[in-house]
Amino acid sequence: MNGDQIDGISLKDENGKLIEEGRFTSFGDEPSLKRAKYSFSKPGNEYPKNITVEIRKSNGSVETHQIADPANRYD
Repeated sequence: MNGDQIDGISLKDENGKLIEEGRFTSFGDEPSLKRAKYSFSKPGNEYPKNITVEIRKSNGSVETHQIADPANRYD
């Protein structure tokens, strides 16, 4: 997914309650990929387990990813 196709990213708890909105920081080290980078206020291990990452796309669709343990890296 190209970074310019994303309107925003948020974290939600397992009940769907908003935890935090991500802040766009850059398009990363490889501009030709346009891989958007977002940051959050805490490191992953300080967020609760079983969160959902919600990606809002510029075409109006929403993509979600379940994260069992945000302390781990998921690529």
